[in-house]
Amino acid sequence: MKRIIISLLLLAIMPSFAIAATNTKPSPKRFYFEAWVAYWDKASSTALAATYANQLDEISPFSFTVESDGTIIDSMYLLKDPWPALYKAALASKRQTKIIPTIAWTKGAEINATLSNPAKRIAHVADIVGLVTRNNFNGIDIDYEGKLLETRAGFSAFIKELSVGLHAKKKTLVCTIEARTPYTDRKPNATDKPQYVNDYTVLAKYCDEVRLMTYDQQDDDRTLVNTKSVYGYYTPVADPDWVAKVVKLAAKEIPKSKLVVGIPTYGTIFKVSIDKEGKQHISKMRSVTYLEALKLAAEKGIYPARSATGERTFHYTKDGAEYAVSFQDGESIRIKIANAKKLGVKGVALFKIDGKSDQDFWKYIK
Repeated sequence: MKRIIISLLLLAIMPSFAIAATNTKPSPKRFYFEAWVAYWDKASSTALAATYANQLDEISPFSFTVESDGTIIDSMYLLKDPWPALYKAALASKRQTKIIPTIAWTKGAEINATLSNPAKRIAHVADIVGLVTRNNFNGIDIDYEGKLLETRAGFSAFIKELSVGLHAKKKTLVCTIEARTPYTDRKPNATDKPQYVNDYTVLAKYCDEVRLMTYDQQDDDRTLVNTKSVYGYYTPVADPDWVAKVVKLAAKEIPKSKLVVGIPTYGTIFKVSIDKEGKQHISKMRSVTYLEALKLAAEKGIYPARSATGERTFHYTKDGAEYAVSFQDGESIRIKIANAKKLGVKGVALFKIDGKSDQDFWKYIK
C-alpha cells in the first residue's frame, strides 16, 4: 500500500507558521476568504495562491485521496515543487494564511466499509491526525461525498473522533459538505420525509468550520427552475437565490459563524430540454473554464450576456439539440461574495484557483 512520505524540508519551513496560525485569534468580524488549490493545475494555481496569499485566510491544496482500504494517498505530491513555495508564501502572509489540505473521497461503499467499522474508523482517524501533525498543517478539510444513508452513524462518529484527535493537537477540522436544498423546493410534490446522511447537529458541534458546496446547482431547486425558466433558459451554476436557501436551511442547526459559502470560478455546459408539461430540464455535459467559455462563444459568433443570476451565459443549437453555457467572470464572483456577506456567514471559499479563470475577481478578495 502507498503511504505518505514525510519530508524534512516541509518540517523545516512550516513549524513556526503552524504554531503562530493556530494560536492567533482573528477578529470575529473579519470576513474570511478561502480557496481550494487544484493539484492537476498546480503550476499556475500554486503561483496564484502564493501571489495572493496576503488576501487569503485559508488555502486548501486539493486533494489527498483515499484507497479502498482507507489508506491516504498524496495525489498532490506535496513534497515536490511548486508546493514548498506556496507554504513559504503562507508563512510570510500578513494574514498568517492557514494551510488546510483537503482529503477527497467519493466512493460511497468504500467510505461506508471504513467508517461503519469501529476498528477501521479509529485507524483512519489516527492516520489523518498523524498526517496533519507530522507535516505541521493547520488542520484538515474532510470532503467525503456520495456517502450512503447507512453511513450516517459511522460518519458522525468519525467526525466526532477526528475532532477530538485534532483538537488535542490544536488543529482545525473543516468539513466540506454537499449543498442541501429545502426538500419542498427540491421536490415540490413530495409527500415523503427527507433523510440525510450528514447530521447537521453533529457537524455544528464538532467541525470548526463547515464549507457548503454551493455550486453545480443544476435542477436541484425545482421551484426556482419552474419559476425562472418561464423568462428563458435558466441554467445557473449557483443562483444567489438558491445559495440563500441553502444557507438559511443550514443555519437552523449550524451557527453562521461556522458556515462558509463555496463559490465557483468555472462554468458549465448544459443540455436543455422541455418536457410534455412545458417545464425545463437540464443535464450537465461538462465543466468549462472562463477562457474555454469565451472561446466557444466566439466560435459560435455569440456575445455572452449576463443573466439575472449574475453569471455570464449564452446558448446555441447543435445537431438539433439545445445547449446553454453559464460561467463566472469577475463580476459574477463579486455578486456571489456580496450575497454571502449579506447572509452573515463566516466567509467564502473559491473553487478553484487556477490560471484559466477571470483573474479580475482578485480585486474583490479583500
